[in-house]
Amino acid sequence: MINTQYINLNMTPSGVMPVLYVSQYDVGRPLGMVVYNGGEAVDLSTYTVTIEGTRTDGTPITAAVTTDGNIGGFATTATMTNKADCYQAKMVIADSSGNRVASLAFVLMVTPKTMDENAESIEEDKSLYQQYTGTVQTLIAEIRSDLAAEVTRAKAAEASLRSADASIQSSLASETSARQSADQTLTANLASEVSARQTADSNLQSAIASEASTRSTQDASLQSQINQLIAPEGEAPSAAEVENARVGADGTTYTTLGDAIRGQVTDVKNAITPLYDLFTVPVTLANLVKASLWTVGQAVKADNGYTDTNKPAYIRTAWISFNSPTLIWIDSQTYKFIVWGYSASSNTAGTYSPQKVYAQNPVVIAPIQGTVSFRLGVTRVDGATMTNTDVTNVISALRTYQLPGIRSGMKIACFGDSIMWGRDGNGSPSTQVDETIPKIMSKALGCQCDNYGIGNQGYLPHTGVVSAYDTISAANLTGYDAMVMCFGVNDGYNDLGDWDSTDESTIMGQFNKIVTYVFAQNPKIRLIVIAPWNGNNVGTAPDYWYGPRSHERYVSRRILSDTLKTACDYYWIPYIEQYDGPINPLNITTALPDGVHPSADFYKLLGEWLAAKVATII
Repeated sequence: MINTQYINLNMTPSGVMPVLYVSQYDVGRPLGMVVYNGGEAVDLSTYTVTIEGTRTDGTPITAAVTTDGNIGGFATTATMTNKADCYQAKMVIADSSGNRVASLAFVLMVTPKTMDENAESIEEDKSLYQQYTGTVQTLIAEIRSDLAAEVTRAKAAEASLRSADASIQSSLASETSARQSADQTLTANLASEVSARQTADSNLQSAIASEASTRSTQDASLQSQINQLIAPEGEAPSAAEVENARVGADGTTYTTLGDAIRGQVTDVKNAITPLYDLFTVPVTLANLVKASLWTVGQAVKADNGYTDTNKPAYIRTAWISFNSPTLIWIDSQTYKFIVWGYSASSNTAGTYSPQKVYAQNPVVIAPIQGTVSFRLGVTRVDGATMTNTDVTNVISALRTYQLPGIRSGMKIACFGDSIMWGRDGNGSPSTQVDETIPKIMSKALGCQCDNYGIGNQGYLPHTGVVSAYDTISAANLTGYDAMVMCFGVNDGYNDLGDWDSTDESTIMGQFNKIVTYVFAQNPKIRLIVIAPWNGNNVGTAPDYWYGPRSHERYVSRRILSDTLKTACDYYWIPYIEQYDGPINPLNITTALPDGVHPSADFYKLLGEWLAAKVATII
């Protein structure tokens, strides 16, 4: 016979309820439960534990439970065993406030037996109970020892993690220092580049002035030769003079005197016409100019707090903006320029900080990206104080000449998905922003940029995704100087393939097919590949997964981008990454309202950023 029975109860039960067996009339028999929560033992010593239940005849039963660690025990009562029965009972665990923490069900099976039979086994049961109790106490001691060892190991692990964290903090500090050093180097390089461009501008001005002087001298020489052809009044021209007049200034001998005159005059006209257009065709700034008189000591610009207390008073214009190379000059020898505060997003061929710079006349404004905005300040050459009369004179003397764009006449084909097409992240799939990436590039570069973007387009065609190759092969590439290509957002669920794959069932197989086709159609075209656009609809920075991580064929943006770059490096094709673009993990939620497509404001930023990248390539 077994004196004491033990069953396991779990606070997260599953399967059939455990059963305690007891004989009829067996009063005072100890019964035990070992309690777990999942795989962890539950310490019952801080709880109040009782047994509750109802016999099949409706009689309620209760018993107090004695606890020791995760073991709870109680003794059978006459109410429990005076009748053969099988009914459900439960161990109720409550906290110190009386709130129930758990209610663990079990079955109490009372088997039929006479009182005499039961009495015979009582003494034997007591002996076995004592033995079993000693065994349980030993097990409890072993469990407590194991728990103490586990606590020791946990503390050692915590100390190791703290040491690793300190190492990481040290590495971050080192990285920050390295980046600051790199920023300083970049700033120094930019200053050197600006200085070099200023020198180049100065040389250009000198060359123009020298050429104008040379042409003027040649013109005077021709005029003198023409005057020598005219004989004094009353005298006939000599044959020697007429024959000499047929020889041009460059040594060319013309057939007739008239041919000599007309030919050389035409040459002179063709040579000086560009200079005439550049310096004598006035384009008044009209409504862009609102000059006003400034007094000595007045702050030049409120947001930088600069005040000139040493120089004479001057006048300034309103903010002026240009998006192509432009010359500005004053058609007067009385005044000279002070160039003021370019906006933060501007750039020019010279160095014009928020503090004033005395500039030569004319000033060359050469935007590198987008539109350049600035103020012009003007002061007198003789240093005299400016007056309202000077304001009027300056307004009438200001001139501009817009130089031809350095990329005017070029044609660029832009291929891509719905982002290249311009789907508005704040609108429906059919809503296109007014200023798409190709349109913004066209304005910034000063050339034609055609939009071939199509929604749901990718390198590899599959369900719902349009083939990039089909779109590109349908276009006539022979008339384009450059081609921009950006796909990949819709390719996340496809097989990537190796970078040099020719298998057209993979992303890279389709990419290599497209590249081969493009150069077969137009060997002179400048192909530029852009990394897949960032997205925040799935995954986390810096990868931004295109497919769920549980999918067996997902391709992350980083893996796809790195593979595309490897292929482009092999082909010597320019590749534009986006890690230094205007969208990053800190602003991506604002930039991409629907998780994929930019807002109108960020389309503008992307277009300007991409135009600057493309400008350095073409």
